[in-house]
Amino acid sequence: MVNVTARISGIREIKRFKTITCALADETSLEMFLLFLSGQLGQEVLQADILVVLNGRAVRGPERAQIVLKDGDIVSVVRAFAGG
Repeated sequence: MVNVTARISGIREIKRFKTITCALADETSLEMFLLFLSGQLGQEVLQADILVVLNGRAVRGPERAQIVLKDGDIVSVVRAFAGG
């Protein structure tokens, strides 16, 4: 069992960061965790304009299936904003 912290912002009604801690099975991939979050928060979590950051590093689509989460990891899920 591993404990992972999720920081979520810009999804549904969550405007500022909401932090939740999840106990996950060993060998849970980042992609599997995002699927879990989509079940809790809606399919919006999986949209292309959502930025996923693992321990301070942005992680793109195909790489997510290969990354196995470890105890203490922090996953930020944020709607990407554009502007100037």
